[in-house]
Formats: sequence, structure tokens, C-alpha cells
Amino acid sequence: MVYDLLKALLIGICASAPIGPVVIYVMQITLTRNLRAGFATGIGSAIIDTLYAAVALFAVSLVQNVILAHQAWIMLLGGLLIIYVGAGMYFKDPMRNAGKPISASSYFGYAIQSAGCALANPGALAFMFALVAIFAVDMEEMKAPVWGMVLMVFLGALSFWFCFSWFINHLRKKIDKSLIYKLSKVTGVLVMVIGVFLVARGVILFLR
Repeated sequence: MVYDLLKALLIGICASAPIGPVVIYVMQITLTRNLRAGFATGIGSAIIDTLYAAVALFAVSLVQNVILAHQAWIMLLGGLLIIYVGAGMYFKDPMRNAGKPISASSYFGYAIQSAGCALANPGALAFMFALVAIFAVDMEEMKAPVWGMVLMVFLGALSFWFCFSWFINHLRKKIDKSLIYKLSKVTGVLVMVIGVFLVARGVILFLR
């Protein structure tokens, strides 16, 4: 059972690690705010990764068919959402709120936006299926309860986001404000580029 739970923990870590809009967004929030804000942002993505893990363990064929049937809309609307997030990162003054207290609603807003970015990428679910296969998770032979597996995926994702936020926050203390401002612009552009790519993919799927 412990072996199964360890595999689930590693799946949660690996699911969060690939560079994408969420990683860039968490980095930007951590640089311009603080460790807690960055970690709160990562929690939104961790929840979506956990949801995908539950889907991968329970209802593989059903959800795959639904996503494939609506893939164009998911990419189009998801891409627009990611462009919106990237535009906010680019045009807002990253140092405007530096040093100001962060309200509970702001933490919640960061988590919601990262969750939206994670949901906007249908490839994330396919990646979760691949991780389940790579780590040889077999529902019939699995000794750990499914709820325990899902919980460990969540803890794995949280572990990654805490460590990532801590590392970026450590860097934030060593770089000056002008560099943070420039990095905020660059990360905003990168997120918008990812969004444009998804929108283009969605349009191509519509035209087929």
C-alpha cells in the first residue's frame, strides 16, 4: 500500500512540474507579491491536477470522449482565458501593490486564475493519463484506497508548488525592483503566446 501511495505522490509532483502558463503565473505572482501568494496560486492548479487524477482512476473512457468531442471549444475559450491572464501580467504595474497586505479574496483570486489556466489546457488530462500509465497504477492490483491515492496526488502537487514558490521567493529577495518589472513583462508575453497558440489550435480544429 505504501508503494502505491508513494507512486501517487510522485504523480502529483510530476503533473505540476512541466513549464506552462501556470508555472509562469505562479513565478510572476511570487516575484511581485510573496511566498504565500505564490503558493496560494499553485493551490488552484493542484486542485485541478487532483481532479484529473481522480478522473484518470475512475472514468477514463467517458471523460476522454467528452474532451475529444469539445476539444476545439476548450482550446479556443481556454486560450482566450490564458491571453487575458497574460495581458493582466503584462499591463499591470507589478510593484504597485508591493509591500501592501494581501486580502483573503486576493489569495482566492490567484488560486481561481491558476485553476482556470490549468483547466484551459486539455493536454493536462492526457498528461495525467500518461503519468498513471508510466507509474503502472493498476486499479485491480492497487492495494491503497482510491481516496488515499487522490489525496497523495494532491499532497505531491502541493509539495511541488510550495518548493517552487519558496525558491522563487528566495530569488526575489536578491534581485532589484527594475529586474522584477522586466521579468513581469516577459512572463506576461510568454503566457499570452501560449494562449494565442491554444486559440490557433482551436480555430484549426473548427476548420477541419
